[in-house]
This record gives sequence, structure tokens and C-alpha cells, in this order.
Amino acid sequence: MKQLTGTRERGNAGTRNNRGERGSALVTVLILIIVLTLIGAAMLTVTLTELTIAFNQADAAIARALADAGMNRAASELATNLTWAGTGGPITEGDGTYDVVVTASGSTRYITSTGVRGGGRQILRGSFKAVPRVAVNTVLANTTATIGAATTGLTISNTMPSPDATAVHANRILGGATAMTINTTGATVIGGLTSNGGSISGVSCATWPWRCNNAFGTIPVKQINADSLRTRAITAGRYFQGGHPSSICTQTYSYGLGQTQRCLDRYIHDQGGVIGSTGDPIFFIEPFYFGAGEPTSYTRPTLTPARRAVASNRTGGATSLTITRPAGVVASDVMVAAISVRGGSGVTITEPAGWTLVRLITNGAAIRMGVYYKVATSSEPASYIWNFSLSQKSAGGIQAYSNVDPVAPIESENGQATASGTSHATPNITTYTTNTMLVASFGVAFGTSWTTAVPGMAEWYEARATGGGAGSQVTASGNDQLDAAAGLTGAKTATSGNAAVGVTHLLALRGGGSRVDCTSYTSAVNTLCIRSTPTSEFANSRPNQVTGTVVAFGRGTGTSTRGDMVMENLSLRTTNYTHTSLTGDPAFVAGGRFEVISSGAPAASRTVDIIGIVYIFAGTDNPDVNSNLLGSAGIGMNVQHGANLVALTFHGFLISNGSITLEDTVTNSGVVSVLYDAAVADLLPSIFTTSSTDNVIFPMSWSAGD
Repeated sequence: MKQLTGTRERGNAGTRNNRGERGSALVTVLILIIVLTLIGAAMLTVTLTELTIAFNQADAAIARALADAGMNRAASELATNLTWAGTGGPITEGDGTYDVVVTASGSTRYITSTGVRGGGRQILRGSFKAVPRVAVNTVLANTTATIGAATTGLTISNTMPSPDATAVHANRILGGATAMTINTTGATVIGGLTSNGGSISGVSCATWPWRCNNAFGTIPVKQINADSLRTRAITAGRYFQGGHPSSICTQTYSYGLGQTQRCLDRYIHDQGGVIGSTGDPIFFIEPFYFGAGEPTSYTRPTLTPARRAVASNRTGGATSLTITRPAGVVASDVMVAAISVRGGSGVTITEPAGWTLVRLITNGAAIRMGVYYKVATSSEPASYIWNFSLSQKSAGGIQAYSNVDPVAPIESENGQATASGTSHATPNITTYTTNTMLVASFGVAFGTSWTTAVPGMAEWYEARATGGGAGSQVTASGNDQLDAAAGLTGAKTATSGNAAVGVTHLLALRGGGSRVDCTSYTSAVNTLCIRSTPTSEFANSRPNQVTGTVVAFGRGTGTSTRGDMVMENLSLRTTNYTHTSLTGDPAFVAGGRFEVISSGAPAASRTVDIIGIVYIFAGTDNPDVNSNLLGSAGIGMNVQHGANLVALTFHGFLISNGSITLEDTVTNSGVVSVLYDAAVADLLPSIFTTSSTDNVIFPMSWSAGD
């Protein structure tokens, strides 16, 4: 029994063991299936991920290309339009898009270009410096350029990183075999040399490290609106033009014609030599000129004019009138002539050589009077002849005076035609200095006499034409009066014996005295003097710091651009000078030429820094509407710097409608430099950073992201 029981137990155990083995196998199989499934799923995931990555990489690559396209478009748009602000939203290109946003800061443009395609998104960020093409030429001469003398001391540099960046360009509008002369002994030039035809002499273009091209073509130049500058200066009360009613000369100081420089000197004096320290003002200096022009030098009146002598004559009908020289006239005396002739607007009067027309007054076809002045020399003729275009009756006289300012004798003047009657009044004029000599001239279209003396004045000649009836004759009169006080003179009235139409004129002669000169430019006219030495009259008339724009533009009438500018001998400076104009206008604008002629050694080292643009018209008005320079045969800018220890630096660039000469003329420790680089470009006036055409794009920075 026991044996059977034991056998049964072993059988049961075996049965249990087989079942356990089968269960384990099943679990193993299930685990294996799960593992294999997971591996398969993982492999599938990897495959799908790789496929996704591949697709995303393709999208990202295309998105990057789209972002690049946006950047390229930005450069293209900004090359012709600096105001371009971006695409304004996504632009579809194929099955992707790009979106460009541009922000501006000065001449720098910051660009964000986003490219998107499918699951790819790429962002490129960069900054460009967008500069009008004219602004990448350190020196731009419209005709010819002469750079460097035989001595060292001159540097011209253009370090903008582009083949378009040129150190010197000569437009050579007026022709000539040689457009540019470079003396590398006396000049270090960094940058290209280009011209619009004509040879570039002094260098070997084959070995020049930058572009050297004598057939580069013309370069457009932005217009400067001188009338706008003038208006802004008048509005701001910084307009200097002798006796002009809007001038600071008459608003603040009692200075008249021929006193523009004196007015500016007084203004600088009152500012303590620091002008325009707030804002960016315009200082418009417009010489009022007549005849030979307003001088840079002026007289500080200390003498009282005195009558020297008088002479007169008349005709009964002739093509000329001869008047003898007043007795006793000596050199530097001032003579005033008034010639009255019948025929009015139908007759032309031609004055003798050396005489300057002050004013021509015409009363219809009845009568015309010309008023003239002349500063006597040591060899005056015995008489003077005025010629007429027709044979007419005439009468006139010459009044001569001593102790008159021989350079700018006439302080103010005016004339007018008078209606038919016996009362003939001059205009009321204003004098600006004391002890002026008032000279009144009268003419009436009738053979008569002047029955009543002009109140307050003395009559010194009366001349009546001869021949024919009184109604066809003319009667002239000359009078004067010493005016002790400055201010309004009041009208001067003469009374004729018979009623007729007339012509009248009144002028004030300024007394002579001590001269105030611009060193080395004592005979200059229509020239603004920027002083290195103060005048004896105004101790602070030397500017030391200037912010804004100084314009010397003698527009006067029509579109005349007379008006030079000179920086007085720099070696005489006792202080440094800094001129800054960066926010809208050039530092200097001259209608004529800009001169810097200096030599000698100062007591200590000095610096003269001009930060901005120097823009010279050289006697020709403006570039045309297409920004093409018009061309001038005259000198635009002439720097002959030979002042030991004085460093003259132009931070910016120079533009001239004429020629440009830059030389350091004496071997010394003084230097002259014209420096233009990326730092300067950021500070250029807005007129040169808002061009709509032909800009040069300089990449500055670059970054990418996704």
C-alpha cells in the first residue's frame, strides 16, 4: 500500500513539472513578442523620426534660403530707397514665405528676415550701413583735384570696406587732360582714385592698392537749397546781411550796408566765441553787395566826413555830359555824382570808368537820374563823361568829401520817382553810425529853379539844362547835411519853381577811421572771415566752438552765388577750434570758394577740427534737378596749410562744384587731414542719408537662429 501511494505521488509531481515548463515558455514567448514588437515599433519610430528630420532639415534649409532671399531683397531695396521699412508681412515664394522688417538708426539699417517653409523656420539678423554714393567719396571735385605738395603732412583717408569707397574723385565736367594730380611724397592717400575721364597723374594705377579708374563716370551730388537755409536763418534770427530788415544787424546792432562782417564779429563776441551750442542752428552770412562788393575788412568810424568841393554842368541836348573833377580832390576822397537826363526809360546812361552805380531812378519817359560814387585815386582825370544812348538835355553835379570810409563809403541809400508838383521828397533812410554825411540829389523834368532850400540841408549846386522850351528841360540840385545821430534821417524835400514830375535820392556816407582787417585778406570782397585773431573792437570775435552750419552765400539778387569763405591764418590762433554739424546740414556752405591759407608757428600746438561736410558752389549755383553738378572753372576749395604745430582735420568729406587743392606746403609738425570712415558716416547730415537713389550698402553684422 505504501508503495502504490508513493508511485502515485511521483506521477503527480511530474505532471506538475511539465505544466510549469510549458507556462514558462509561453511567458518567454510573450515577452519575446513584446520585445520584438517594441523593437519593431522603435525601429519604425526611428525611421519615421529620421524621415521627419529629413523633411525638417529640408524645410529648414529652404527656410534659410528664404531668409537669405529676404536679406538680399533688403540690400537691393535699401540701395535705392533708404526709407524702405520691410515687406510689411510674409511674401510667398514657392511653397514658403519670407518676411523682412527694417528699423533705422542714422545711416544704419537693422534687418530681421524670417524664412518659413513647412516645419522649418529660420531667422537672419543683420545690419547694413546704407550710404548715398556721393558720401563714399572723401574728396569730390567737380573739375580737377590737386592732392599733396612736395612736402609731407597731408592725409586723405576713406576706410569704408567697399570698392565703391573712393578717397578722391574728379568729375572733370569742364574737361582738361589731367583730372587729378597726386603727389605721394606729400600726401598719404588711403582709398580709390577715380575720375570722369582725364588722366590720374602722380601714381601708377597698375600698382595702386585700391581702385584707380580714370573712366569711372560722373557722381551725382545732392542739392543744397540755399534759399531754405536763408529762410531758416531769418526765422531763427541768425541772418547776417548789413542793412536788411530781417538781419540781426539791424534787429540787434546798428550796422548797415557794408557792415555784415562787423555784425558777425559783434555777434560772436557777444557769444563769447561759442556759438550754436544748443540745437543745430543756421548762420547765414549774406553780404549785401553793390558794384565792387562788400569788403571783408571794415572801418570802425572815428572820423567825420567833410565836404571837399563841388562841380556841376548842363547841356542843351547832347549824347554826353562832362563834369570837371571837383577842386582839391585827393586820393581816398569819395565823390558822389547825380546825373539827370530827359527821356526817362528811353535813355541809357553809361558812367565813366571807375564809377559805380548806386541807384537808377526813372519817372516814366520824362526823366531819369543815375547816382554814382567813386573813391579817388592819386591820378584822377581832369573831368568825367557820362554818355547817353540818345541826344537829350541833361544836368548834374559831383560832390566830393574827405574823411569817408574808402572801402565801404555808403552806409545806406534809397531813391524814388515823385509825382507832378512842386514838392519832391526823398525816401526816409536809416543810418547806423553817428556823424554820417547825408547827400541828397534832386531832378525835375522842367527848366526851373529850386525856390526853397531843403530844410536842414545846404544846396551846393543847381544846374538847369539849356535850349528849347522850359517844358523840355531838366533841372538838377545837390545838397548835403551832417547827421550827428544814428537812426531814421527823415525825408528830405526840395521845392521846384514849376510843377513837373521828378526824381530824388538820399544816401549816407560813413566816416573813415581805423581799419579792421582779416589777416592776409584785406582787399577781399564778398568774403566771410572766420577769425583766428579777434578784432581790436570786439575782443571775443574769434570763434572757438561752433555748432551748426555757417553759410557764406551772396545771393543778393537773382541766383548769384558770390560769397567766399576764408579761415584766417591758423597759425595766429591762441585756442583750439571745433566746428560740428551733424544733424541735417553741412558744416560749411560757400557760394564762392573756401580758402585756408596759413603759415608760421604759433606759440603752442593747436587743433582745428571740422566735423561734417564742406560744400562749395565755386560760383555756380546748384546741381540740377538730377543732382548733376553744373561745373565751374573757378577754385572751389583751396587749402595751403603751412602752419607749424597746427593740426587741421576735416572729419567727413569735401564737395566742390569747382576744383579742389589740398596741400601741406611746409615741412613741419602741422598737418592737414581729410578723414572719412564708418564712424563718420554714422554722423552724416540727413541731406546725405535720405537719398532715394544710388546708395552703397556696407554689411556690418550677421547672426542666424531658428
